[in-house]
Formats: sequence, structure tokens, C-alpha cells
Amino acid sequence: MNDATMPKDFWYWFDDRRKKFDLNDYGVARKAKISHSVISQARRGIQPIGFASLLKIAQALETDPVFALRLSGLLPRETDDEKELTSEDMIWRTLIKGKNANEKQWLIKVVRAIHARAS
Repeated sequence: MNDATMPKDFWYWFDDRRKKFDLNDYGVARKAKISHSVISQARRGIQPIGFASLLKIAQALETDPVFALRLSGLLPRETDDEKELTSEDMIWRTLIKGKNANEKQWLIKVVRAIHARAS
């Protein structure tokens, strides 16, 4: 697998889910509110689907986002010590991984602001 190729397991899952909803690639893109080119470029091995688009696809296909992220290779496969973590915990870990202290503080402020607006 090169950097632009999505794993075969991802495409097996993707095709199975889209068929369940009677969608083609374009229909998935519309339902996920992303550009169709995101999926078509990934299918052709030009560019993998990114984190944000994959979250939207998972939601559109009514799938746990962490499961989809793991299939895509954007998150590592689950280990025994992670089985108790929620999807939100795994997404948060991914977002802050490799960030410096200032970037982490900024992300915390953004999350708090979003939470305050939702309340």
C-alpha cells in the first residue's frame, strides 16, 4: 500500500455500507456533504480520504467513526488497553497526538467554545 492508497479492508466496508443504503460513490459523497472527488481520487489511488472527510463518510454510512478511521489506517487497530475508550476518546487522542503545548491548549479552547455554543 502506498501513501495514496486506502486499504482493501476499507473499500470492502465502504462498498458494503453504500450498497446497504442503495448508494453509489456520488450518493455517499452527497449524503456526507463532501466533494465526490474525495472518494473518486481515493478509489484511483491518487489521494487517500482525509480525517475530516472520513468522519463525515462514517456518519453518512451510520458507522462508528473510530471503526472507519481504523479501517482507513488513520487510526491504529484497537489494542486491549483501548477497548474501554469511547469513540470520542480515540478521536481526541488522534487530534492531540504530536501537538505541542500551545497547540493542545488551542484545541482545548476550541472544544470548550463548541461545547458552550451547543449548551
